Amino acid sequence: MTRSYRQVYSSRVKRSIPGRIFFSVILVIGVVVAGIVVLSRPPVLPPVIDLHGIQALPAPKPHLLDHVPMSWGWAWRTRQAVFGVARAVDLGGAIINVKGMGIEDLGLFRARLPTFTNSSGLRVWIANNQELEILRKQFATGKRILSSPRVSTAHEIWARLSQTENVLIDGKQQQVGFDSEFLPRVHGSKIDLMMSCRSVEALTNSIGGVTNEMVEIRTNTFAARCQIADGTGVFALKESASGDENSYGIIVTAKLPNK
Repeated sequence: MTRSYRQVYSSRVKRSIPGRIFFSVILVIGVVVAGIVVLSRPPVLPPVIDLHGIQALPAPKPHLLDHVPMSWGWAWRTRQAVFGVARAVDLGGAIINVKGMGIEDLGLFRARLPTFTNSSGLRVWIANNQELEILRKQFATGKRILSSPRVSTAHEIWARLSQTENVLIDGKQQQVGFDSEFLPRVHGSKIDLMMSCRSVEALTNSIGGVTNEMVEIRTNTFAARCQIADGTGVFALKESASGDENSYGIIVTAKLPNK
């Protein structure tokens, strides 16, 4: 029996519907993945951005896939297969007492032009970890290191280290000490590192060589966003005209552990 043209056409359309649906799903997935890859490309930034005045490091923006329920194991395995596991980052640092420090105390950096400067007197050098370790040991020999924070974190994982104590000032409990925040983003062998290192010091009034009660606190903060390579870090130095107020020295080293 001869089939009509309408019957033949209808049969072909019915057979092609599953293929079209499959093709459409693959196309949509491809577009979504391509969009995520494009949006996840790191922006082109200068080596150092001064974040002076920032109160806290901004939290990383959630990705589209961050909203996937944890029970969807297949989705997380697919994400790790496509984008990889978050890279670990080892960070080390030192907060330096710069009071009375001379140019000779800068060691390797006294004749080196800084990577970044601003009108407030801040100077920032980007150098390899070996050079920064030599400088750190030099400061340690001179008993200038106030704190040595170290932390292991990962790509887009916010980390905070705090070493503080409470003191009574003007009848109120105040926290003094050192506080550091880090937020790294890893792009290949490069690290986009946002950091904030704060020193809070209790000041006393001294009359005739006699130290009296604590009267106020002074805060020094270094906050910056730095573009560094694996195995490099940052040395930041700010000296005021008086040599103490709003003066600080910071060393931060970064390393991507082997997989």
